[in-house]
Amino acid sequence: MTAIRNPLARRRMILAAAALVASALFAACVDVRVSEDSGDARSALESATYLTENTRDGTATLEGGEFREQAAPGSATEVVIRLGKWSLGDIDGQGALDAAAITVEDPGGSGTFHYLHALISEDDDLRDAGVAFLGDRIRIEGVSAHAGVITVAMLDRRADEPYAAPPSVPVIRQFRLQDGELTEVGGSDGDGAFACDSTLPEAALVIVRSPESGDTVASGFEVSGCSRTHESNVVWQLLDRSGAVIAEGFTSGGGFDGPGEFSFSVEYESTEAQFAHLEVFELDESEGQGFPPPRDVVPLWLEAAP
Repeated sequence: MTAIRNPLARRRMILAAAALVASALFAACVDVRVSEDSGDARSALESATYLTENTRDGTATLEGGEFREQAAPGSATEVVIRLGKWSLGDIDGQGALDAAAITVEDPGGSGTFHYLHALISEDDDLRDAGVAFLGDRIRIEGVSAHAGVITVAMLDRRADEPYAAPPSVPVIRQFRLQDGELTEVGGSDGDGAFACDSTLPEAALVIVRSPESGDTVASGFEVSGCSRTHESNVVWQLLDRSGAVIAEGFTSGGGFDGPGEFSFSVEYESTEAQFAHLEVFELDESEGQGFPPPRDVVPLWLEAAP
């Protein structure tokens, strides 16, 4: 039987070695720059300023992942904007860790609009460099950013279907940041099931299809998605509201031969119901020398599991 390579164990060995090196550098009074982790990125995204057509000044600065303002002065109706799924990767080709993020925006009417944002890392901050409208009352299956390409997997409707119909048509849309705008550069759609095969872009990707952003889950919940990573490795972590890891593991998906499905179950312990994030990603085997690897992040509500 072929042994399954455990990327988490390897990463712990690397971190242990790095800790020894860092200790030696500290003793020698050498400054060491610490790279941003996903917790830092999440905090930055939950407080970032986003471009939008649904507020009075054209921007929305989130607080704790949410923005609210009156739809008009004195109005009881509110504009509500929330952070949805997001992914880390290099978007502008500069080798830094940027972010592709979805906002879910309710301007106070009947629609619930989804937008894709390209947030570029500049001076230890994230700047919204481009936004694209994705659709009204659609379902975002996943988002992945890698080597300048942002891939969005979503469910939409046929042209003859009303908005009341649940979205069921799988669509892949791809974007690049060009001249300060998010430009659509490719994609596919169809009437069948979501295809995790060679029709997807020839790039590293990690897309979580289930659960959906904002779902309420219980311990033992199932996760499924599509990936194409180095040696087919897919790593996952469940982080509580403070950013602490409360469950982690790894599985296999697609690799050199093309995209492939992955699935796993997540068991956790929590004395109370709380907001959390599921992160599914590829480890950076280049140790920061190449393009940042893909990472899909899904905000979830956890039921208590004492």
